[in-house]
Amino acid sequence: MRELLGKKKNIILVCTAVIAAVLSIVLPEILISYKTKSLENTSLDVPEEYYPTSSYYEVTKEFSEKLSEYQKRQLISGAWDSEISEVDKEYYEDMGYHVQENAKQQINDFYNQNFFPGSIESSYQQWYNWKCDYMQALDLNFRTYAGFFWKTSFTHYEDNETMTIYQMPDYRIIKMIYSSDKIKSHGNYTLRTNYSVDEGMRIAQMMIGQDFGVTSVKVGGEEGFAYVTEYMKMGRLTANLGSDKTDETDMDTSEVDGSLTVMVVTIQDLREETSNEEETYYLCIYQTDKEYSLELLPTE
Repeated sequence: MRELLGKKKNIILVCTAVIAAVLSIVLPEILISYKTKSLENTSLDVPEEYYPTSSYYEVTKEFSEKLSEYQKRQLISGAWDSEISEVDKEYYEDMGYHVQENAKQQINDFYNQNFFPGSIESSYQQWYNWKCDYMQALDLNFRTYAGFFWKTSFTHYEDNETMTIYQMPDYRIIKMIYSSDKIKSHGNYTLRTNYSVDEGMRIAQMMIGQDFGVTSVKVGGEEGFAYVTEYMKMGRLTANLGSDKTDETDMDTSEVDGSLTVMVVTIQDLREETSNEEETYYLCIYQTDKEYSLELLPTE
């Protein structure tokens, strides 16, 4: 009798183990299937911080603040591999009106010094439409660092005349472009193709701002001329950057015609939080019968 009860007990234990093993395999799948079906057509609120688009700009900006002025300009110029794109308007850190007012003042300052063909006047039949875009040159290696900059364009309401200025976020000038059907001498500006070293120093100082000092300027020579010519063929910063249209005033990528002046400029950062190291730039002054531009370009 005891032997029979023992056999029944063993059979029950074996059956229980088999059932438990089967359930351990089947139940999870049933529960997952049930959970999946219960979530179909259901939307869940995800905290904003988990959206990549909401934090990507802040992360990039934080890392980019560790870069020097020179390194940011290297990203913008393409000396460091980078991709230029517009920044979403929700991340603009200044109002377009303030940006264009500063850009207009700088254009007029260069015009009054006979260093730029056009000015933004507020007089009868001298009205201009303006447009501001905040842009970034994002590095292609890590996609973490970026050079941020403003592009502001002024277009005459009637004539085919456009003035474009590229500025760092704190308004130091990267490049200025004047485009027209034909550049003419007018007002304070006279057509010219030659600039002295002293004039180059004045232009560079106006472009880089008071927090920096221009310590030396010299003629660029053949090496500098060749470097700038190849850079210009890339068409990196043009009047139409960021727009879909093309324009005959854009740089021809096959050759560089017109008058080109290249100077090597040594600039020192005078801000207290920096190491006050000196960096070298090319000051590029370019002119055709339809376009004129000034640019401070990193030499490496």
